[in-house]
Amino acid sequence: MPHQDPDLKPNKLIWLNVGWVVLMPLIAVPASAWYLATHGITWAEFGVAATMWWLTGLSITAGYHRLFSHRSHQAALPVRVAYAVFGAMAGQNSVIAWASDHRRHHQFTDTRQDPYDAQQGFWFSHLGWILRDGVWGTAYDNVPDLRRDRLIAWQHEHWLAICMLGNALVILPLAFMTDRPLGMILFAGFLRLTVVQQFTFFINSAAHIWGNQPWSPKNSSRDNWFMSFLTFGEGFHNFHHTFEADYRNGVRWYHWDPSKWLIWTLSRLGLAGALRRTPDWIVLRTRYEKRRAGLLERLELWSEEKKAEWRAGQAALIAGRESLQRTLRTEMDAADVRVQEQIAELKQRRQEWTRKKKALWTETQTDLRASAELELREMEFALREASRSAHSAYARWDRLAREYVNEFGAPELLPAGSLR
Repeated sequence: MPHQDPDLKPNKLIWLNVGWVVLMPLIAVPASAWYLATHGITWAEFGVAATMWWLTGLSITAGYHRLFSHRSHQAALPVRVAYAVFGAMAGQNSVIAWASDHRRHHQFTDTRQDPYDAQQGFWFSHLGWILRDGVWGTAYDNVPDLRRDRLIAWQHEHWLAICMLGNALVILPLAFMTDRPLGMILFAGFLRLTVVQQFTFFINSAAHIWGNQPWSPKNSSRDNWFMSFLTFGEGFHNFHHTFEADYRNGVRWYHWDPSKWLIWTLSRLGLAGALRRTPDWIVLRTRYEKRRAGLLERLELWSEEKKAEWRAGQAALIAGRESLQRTLRTEMDAADVRVQEQIAELKQRRQEWTRKKKALWTETQTDLRASAELELREMEFALREASRSAHSAYARWDRLAREYVNEFGAPELLPAGSLR
């Protein structure tokens, strides 16, 4: 299917979208505030609104995003149907349209061909791109896999009807089962729709402006833990742009990522599989190389005024620190080598484990299979130990790097070894 010239500017207003993402919030928020002030809120209204928020929000993050856009895992038909229905009920277009825009976002991040280009400002990446025909129009040539999927093709044709009918069938009966139908419709319906939409939009806007970049500086994506609390784990956006096929966004166990936990739980129940996870050695190597490059850049950019200050007024202090400098320099060099050795060992262990697992899949003899399973368990233990050792080595290197900058930040005091 031909697409619009990517050099064209967004043009015609889409009035449905204007009403959906601008007028509805302008009505829903003050109306809900008025109702809260005059009537309060019951547990029924709050519970239904929260449940609908989680169902529709997770269908966007785990379904529209991680399953359909990135193919980070596979899911059984009931799960796919639930994602398609509840995702439509979030009011964020069809799977095909959503995934097409998102794949182009990753392909053309921070350029004019990015549908929600953050370089055009917060409001454009948050809302503006939705209100007008975009640079790609309705070209869906980048999602042939989704267009071949009968369920997703059907949802694409009927998503708006699914949205309207689905929300009505869930909320209206519950509304009239209570004596507060208006409150249920406002909080579980319109306000919840507004919240799910706006929080999702924050990943396109705020997560490209505020936060840090522990994984890659190649684009404007940021890791923002606060955004993760609002978006079921999507706020670890710099990690996601670096390892976009990974089913996780929060890579550490303590990162708030309900989407990751849902996918993992479904896999344990036999409702999901083929979870794609970036190997630890690649994640750790990327983190180490990014941190090391940042350290070198920071030291290289030390100001001329600071150099002069060190040369003119710190001679005695420098002389007194020579012993500490030599010790710390030696430790830094040793830690640098240790990190790289541990990452290499972790990579080797991972490759051995992968080979043994493939061999186990093809083994048919019972006795040989039992032996292979035992060996695989031993390899899994060795792999976990290698992972812990590699992360420990990196943590020590990181502490030494911080200490070195604090003690000997001036360029002329850098060691001539591994940091140069």
